Amino acid sequence: MITDGENHEDDAIEAAKGAVAKGIVVHTIGMGSPGGSPIPVYRGNSKSGFLQDRSGTTVITKLDDTMLQQIADAGKGKFVRASNSDDGTGMIMSEINAMEKKEFASKLFTDYEDQFQYFLAVVLLFLLLDFVISERRSEFIAKLNLFGERKKK
Repeated sequence: MITDGENHEDDAIEAAKGAVAKGIVVHTIGMGSPGGSPIPVYRGNSKSGFLQDRSGTTVITKLDDTMLQQIADAGKGKFVRASNSDDGTGMIMSEINAMEKKEFASKLFTDYEDQFQYFLAVVLLFLLLDFVISERRSEFIAKLNLFGERKKK
């Protein structure tokens, strides 16, 4: 979790405990400064100002190290404070890579290639040959008069 640690929602510590109960480890990365600083707003690649609330006042965010440490402890994870030169993700990624890997589920898909059409073509060929060269002709085939034979009187 990458955050400043300010709690604007439900109880994050209880949520971390709930995650641990489901087998999820919660790591925290603290962004910002404990003294507080305005949140920059970027348009494209350039800073266009600072985030303001509805009344037009600049929003100040303060890093809450204590809260983030408590969340990480409750989530059986680590807390890392980000700085200007390091965002802390490297250490957290090494922690994640060192964790035991578990396979939750796997599915095996087998894709068969249909080959019935070859046998069907051979069967249709034999059926057509039987239709054309058969000595016994049905009444329907006789009426078709495929070979232009004239009936004997």
